[in-house]
Amino acid sequence: MDKLLRPNRFNVEPTAPNSGKIYKHWKLTFEYYLRTLNNGEIENNAQNLFALITLVSATIFEIISDATDYNGAIETLDAVYIKPANVIFNRHQLLTNKQKPAQTIDDFMQQLEVLAKSCKFQAVSAEENKKQYIRDISGISSSSIRQRLLEKPFSTL
Repeated sequence: MDKLLRPNRFNVEPTAPNSGKIYKHWKLTFEYYLRTLNNGEIENNAQNLFALITLVSATIFEIISDATDYNGAIETLDAVYIKPANVIFNRHQLLTNKQKPAQTIDDFMQQLEVLAKSCKFQAVSAEENKKQYIRDISGISSSSIRQRLLEKPFSTL
């Protein structure tokens, strides 16, 4: 198999900044690699588990060392690296994001699009929409009140 298709070794600590984003990218690359090897399929077999083990560092191997099959190892890695999104915090980041002085409008718009992806917008009632907008107001002067509003899924104002 062509070495250009083989993904890089994965050695990012779970506590590293952006570890989830790096893991998701590496996992997708690894899955494409397995599909190339297995005629488009990713099977739960020893060969795929071995391929996974050879492409993770010793530290990451410790996380999956108890896995008996490929799917179990991937589920373990997913649980460690993919954290549930804090939609409220992500929306706060989107609403309070400001364009940097040297940043072009195109770069700023792209940054907003990336931030908006993690907000998980969905259709809601007018009442629900009103509650969310009140919660997301960034002009509150008291940081403790603002923090309490952002910690609760839906404000009971």
